[in-house]
Amino acid sequence: MLTTPGGSFHDQAREGQRGHRSLPPDRNAIVDETGYGRGTALTYSQLDAGSRDLSAGLHSLGLRRGDAIALLLPNCTEWVLTFLAAARLGLLVVPLNTRYRSAELLHLLRVSSAKALVVAPTFESVDLAARLTDVWAQRSDLDLRWLVPVHAETVPGAPSGLTTVPLDELRSPTRAEPEPGGQPTDPVIVFGTSGTTSAPKLAVHTQETVARHIPGVASTLPLTEQDVALSVLPLNGTFGFVPFTAGLSAGTTQILLPVHDSDRAIQAILRHDVTFMACAEGPLRELLADPRIANGQARELRRVVTAGVAIEDIVAAADEIDIRAANVYGSSELFAFAATWDFDSPAHQRAVAGGRLVLPRSHVRAADTETGHPLPDGAVGELQFRGPTLFTGYLANPDATERALTPDGWYRSGDRGRTLPGRAFEYHSRLGDAMRLKGYLVNPADVESCLAGHPAVELAQLVGVRDPHTGDDQPVAFVRLRPGATAEPEDLLEHCRRSLASFKVPSHIEVLAAFPTTPSANGDKIRKDRLREMAAALLPPHHQEAT
Repeated sequence: MLTTPGGSFHDQAREGQRGHRSLPPDRNAIVDETGYGRGTALTYSQLDAGSRDLSAGLHSLGLRRGDAIALLLPNCTEWVLTFLAAARLGLLVVPLNTRYRSAELLHLLRVSSAKALVVAPTFESVDLAARLTDVWAQRSDLDLRWLVPVHAETVPGAPSGLTTVPLDELRSPTRAEPEPGGQPTDPVIVFGTSGTTSAPKLAVHTQETVARHIPGVASTLPLTEQDVALSVLPLNGTFGFVPFTAGLSAGTTQILLPVHDSDRAIQAILRHDVTFMACAEGPLRELLADPRIANGQARELRRVVTAGVAIEDIVAAADEIDIRAANVYGSSELFAFAATWDFDSPAHQRAVAGGRLVLPRSHVRAADTETGHPLPDGAVGELQFRGPTLFTGYLANPDATERALTPDGWYRSGDRGRTLPGRAFEYHSRLGDAMRLKGYLVNPADVESCLAGHPAVELAQLVGVRDPHTGDDQPVAFVRLRPGATAEPEDLLEHCRRSLASFKVPSHIEVLAAFPTTPSANGDKIRKDRLREMAAALLPPHHQEAT
């Protein structure tokens, strides 16, 4: 029987989803397709026992309720076991994006006050230990005490002052299991979200908000004990975490892939008779166009979901082979799958960005962007949300939390759209400059601040050009150099690669002698519309068509 922390997550999830029925103990909960042990499976009873053993191991280190533990791991069995074990103790789990570089990792370890870091020094071709080198150089700023390597005895390059205990040692079943410490209001997980500066924010969710949201999603999709789901979206983000945990609450078998590779995903779909998957927009287009899928070889695959603005072609291609595709909406603050369309809805509706709210006690409104006053259905404004699964704030950032909420407690999404009858809405676009880069929302300031940190750069601006295939923005940076300074675009790109997550690195950097501007009362204002036109001309033709 699957159990999770402190009674709160597990009991509320089961009660909300299916009464107090036990999950199937001998059914596979996870099939791990990582390079660590391809095809390794854990049943629900083994997952339960493994998380209990690991919770005792974490407790033996001295970790207690309220402490934070960071995970620098791909999708793998150890990610799941550590989350469940930590939540059982009432710990806060801080998932770190495996694409982050040292500056981003250092910031999040500092903000979270993480006392332990669970890390895969390498996974497949990725060297995560190398990304921690600069973190160790500034370790005095951190509360970090323990390193827990996965599938390794040590973390290369780690300082001697940290206690290293391999995860396999902590999973020993010989320790006495501690009493569950997690309480409903305890923070249990955070998700990174783009900030107004180069520093990401961490949206906090409690055991209670997770327990309320997950069974609602499982019922809506719906996921059951008969389903096999492919989990290829990163568990460190809300779009991967929510369908995965919803599947666990429903007794679904989850196939874990560490990265998205189309051929690898299709092989997993065919080998395991996958029935459901959540997928990013671009990879889903590639998957549906592959002859093995398009010709109907994936006989069991019947439902797919993605999040995009223009996915009419995806819905149509899926319908042709008797697969139902639907759009979903969410964010780190709301949770992914905050809204979606019913799979039985007409194709044109399932393609609309937005959806109907999943939980009955959740609410959406559109507000006038000038006055803040609520607008009637059909009028376009800022989408705002309120409900029982809303994040409880940004970790260690009360100012950002206050700015994100209206005086009457609604979350300001920063999205433009309109409400529809029946607690439904349409998403149109972002209100601000935020871009979607390889599935992640990124504030241009993240990249602009990095470029401005190069000694040759005086000013940097980032703009996006939508790629119609992936639905993402292609980031193009423009820089003006300091008087007398020199730097080649490739030098600036390498500077970004060393400092930023790979998905934030510009596709192209152009050095300008001067920025296009227009006069304003506060001085000349940079014309981003002109920069977008210039950016489109620098990219391949299919990007130019998108503008």
